[in-house]
Amino acid sequence: MTWRGVASAAAALSTLALAGCGGMFDFGSVLFGTSSKLEQLNVTEPSGTPFQEAQFKDYAFLARSFGPAPSEAADAIAELYADKALAAAHGADVTPEEPRTPEQQDAHARLDRALATGRRQAPADAARAQADYDCWIVDSAFPRSSDQCRSSLDVTLAQLESDVGVPGY
Repeated sequence: MTWRGVASAAAALSTLALAGCGGMFDFGSVLFGTSSKLEQLNVTEPSGTPFQEAQFKDYAFLARSFGPAPSEAADAIAELYADKALAAAHGADVTPEEPRTPEQQDAHARLDRALATGRRQAPADAARAQADYDCWIVDSAFPRSSDQCRSSLDVTLAQLESDVGVPGY
């Protein structure tokens, strides 16, 4: 390879790197041959804290739970969960969804209190309670699914609160 070829290759790699930093380029598609965030979940190895690794597992499960998405709404929700899973896999603490109702505000406040300690002391239970909370909020377009998530949240949040010694309601 000539110096001109090396310079051209370096320029191309620099362009790809800069495009990736700006969010304009999907490296997962190039590096792993995947075309969607759901497919990227299959080739992603989470790294980070035990809490982040548990978040990846729980959000990836939720993303995959829709199977072949039966509607655009379901596809959008699956992609949202995949985004959360991939962010956690790359070392980000994914925050809970914002509450929309007074009941959700109460649950959000309880979850925040329990997560403050739970991320370190009970990471798997903390991640599961947060995923159940998010599922309850996000899946509101699918009442049966949302109700199942709410029921699960009742159990997982109480377990987390018990694990970390935070009184529930």
